[in-house]
Amino acid sequence: MDGPRSQGQRALYPQQDHRREAAWAELPKLPRLLEWVAINPGLVLGPVLDNDSSASVQIVVKLLKDEIPGLPRFGYPIVDVRDLADLHVRAMTASQAAGQRYIGSGPYISLSEIANVLKNRLGDKVNKVPTQKLPDWVVRRVGLFDKEVRGQLFELGKIRRPSSAKAAMDLGWSSRAWEDTIMNIATSLEAVGAMNRARSITSVFLAGCCIGRLRPTNTLRSADPP
Repeated sequence: MDGPRSQGQRALYPQQDHRREAAWAELPKLPRLLEWVAINPGLVLGPVLDNDSSASVQIVVKLLKDEIPGLPRFGYPIVDVRDLADLHVRAMTASQAAGQRYIGSGPYISLSEIANVLKNRLGDKVNKVPTQKLPDWVVRRVGLFDKEVRGQLFELGKIRRPSSAKAAMDLGWSSRAWEDTIMNIATSLEAVGAMNRARSITSVFLAGCCIGRLRPTNTLRSADPP
């Protein structure tokens, strides 16, 4: 997945691809030469700074607060936000990154694996974390009534394993252990009191809007030396 997208991948992101290609076409016309680097992250997670956390972190919140009745067969290619920031800096400062596209992601991790890490490492503190897996037919039935769930059904049971080999080879980038990221989230949520605050998201699937997807961000850098 470090190379060009397949037709299926491009079909998922027609507007994103169109905008990126249009921007690349405009670069030579600018009065000052700029270089473009695209960073495609997995599901971005990391410790929170306050109790107004992102939708992706709500996956962990809902597991900890027993707001999910069971574990559907969804998964995420996870990247720590701190590692993603490091990748952006490397892409902005390495000359060989100009005009390239990099995937910044760790391994594919299932919702069940996230729940297991929370239970195994936090023990009695997280008795509410679910362990029972939800059958696909139950999730699909919920999708009949919940449009947000219905919008994610195409990812049910799919495993996507993006490769960050190009970022590692060109930029020397690596990501930390995903288990550490999950634990950092849990401890930071407790530290800021976020576990005592309800959030009005109708379903965990809302927090999974990045499930299995790679959403590109772009970095513009001046071609002039500093």
